[in-house]
Amino acid sequence: MLCDQYIVSQSRIFCTRWKHLTKGTVGEDALDDKEYEGNLLSLLENAEVFIKNNSKKSWGVSEMQRDEHEDYPHSSVREALINAIIHRDYQIIGSEIHIDMYPDRVEITSPGGMPDGSKIQALDVSTIPSMRRNMIISDVFGRLRIMERRGSGLSRIIDGYNDFEVKPAFYSESSYFRVTLPNKNYSVQDTAVSSFIQPRVMLSPSEEKVLELIAVNPAITGERIAENLDVSLRHAKRLLAELKEKGAIQRIGSAKSGHWEILINMPGQKHQYMSR
Repeated sequence: MLCDQYIVSQSRIFCTRWKHLTKGTVGEDALDDKEYEGNLLSLLENAEVFIKNNSKKSWGVSEMQRDEHEDYPHSSVREALINAIIHRDYQIIGSEIHIDMYPDRVEITSPGGMPDGSKIQALDVSTIPSMRRNMIISDVFGRLRIMERRGSGLSRIIDGYNDFEVKPAFYSESSYFRVTLPNKNYSVQDTAVSSFIQPRVMLSPSEEKVLELIAVNPAITGERIAENLDVSLRHAKRLLAELKEKGAIQRIGSAKSGHWEILINMPGQKHQYMSR
């Protein structure tokens, strides 16, 4: 299982990014779908890349500095994947680890429940001792410094959310174990009629720079934008027009005495938007 010529057929991870908050059909409702098989080190690497490629970064301007915020803390994602690979039950034929990415969360489900038969949702995660189902795999990962051989990885998963209100959730049955990581950039805005996901506008690097300039100086002119970006005035005006068409900005007041307003708001910052 640790060499290139692996012989365990259930050494696999199925990854899916879903369009909606629940599963659908892969053909119609999956935005991305990958199946990985191979040695355990390649599974870890491929799973990390899949989650990274299907995540976004929100960013905004605070006190004239750019702040970036990942959907999912890398340390929490990596620890959850390591735990799934190391502690899953490889004796369940025809099983695999599943990674399901939804707009508001990532669910990592591995075959086999708690080694002692308990249900993790009924326990205090901070007091659970380290339990190893696959001692040789755990030992190798420890010697490779991929994981710590002492202490519970569950606490390290939670640590990545110390600055966030919603914490990771753990659930287990006799046949599976699931870790749910909340998307730190997910926003739901309630209206009198319904709730909806706040739209995320995809921006080009040049459009991102324009929004940075507007956030610092809402009254900035097209000429000043062109000067800061070292582009023609015509190009600067086209960038502003594209941002208006995407619903990212609007003009308040006249062309001479008015100002720009950024319309895309994300949690924690006055002005935030999604970068490509």
